[in-house]
Formats: sequence, structure tokens, C-alpha cells
Amino acid sequence: MIWPTKKYLHGLTSIYLKHFQRRVVMIYLFSVIAWRIYYVKHLAEAAPDEDSSLSFSEEESLVLKIENKISDDQRITIREALRFVAKMGGFNGRKSDGEPGTVSIWRGLIKLEAKVEMFRYLKEKYQF
Repeated sequence: MIWPTKKYLHGLTSIYLKHFQRRVVMIYLFSVIAWRIYYVKHLAEAAPDEDSSLSFSEEESLVLKIENKISDDQRITIREALRFVAKMGGFNGRKSDGEPGTVSIWRGLIKLEAKVEMFRYLKEKYQF
């Protein structure tokens, strides 16, 4: 009678390990996202007047310019780019609101990534 119990426990252990491995992958993924959010926030506080190319790719900066109706020859600072991203994530940006929070930046980065993917697709399809 020990065998069925051992088989049952082995099944539970393998299920736990599968879920554990998924959790580890999820933690790794969220760590990368959290690092990027922290990095952008820290740069916006430490060097707000630097060019946005320090923390955003060329395509991301271009999408932010298109989204906010800024001409190509104007440069966007890190602080402006962060506020644009946060506004995509629900940040209002009023005078009394202070700086954007982690959640609004996270939501904005998700939306920005979707818009960048669409930009890449259209750029490839229409060769512009």
C-alpha cells in the first residue's frame, strides 16, 4: 500500500516543480521590467535634461514624438519622455500631481511597446 501513496506524492511534487519553474521565470521577467522602470525613473531624477536616447530606443522616441505631435527636429528630454509614457499609463500630469509612479510607468511602457510593434510592422510593410 505504500506504492500508491508514493506515486501520489511524486505527482504532487512534479506539479509543484512545474509551477515553481513557472514562478521563477515570471520573477525573472518581472525583474527585468522592474529594473527598466527603476532605471528610467532614476535617470529622470538624476539627469532630467539629458536626451531621451539614454533610456529609450530610437523607435520608442519616434513613437513618443508622433504620439505627442512633436516635430522630428525637436529633442525630447528623459523627463519629458517619462511623463509621456506615464500619461499613456493613466498619469494625469497636473501641476499638483508630482512625478509619475511605478504603476503608471509600467502601464505606459506596455502601451508604448505595443505602439512600437505597430510602428515596426507599418514601417516594414510600407517601406517608409
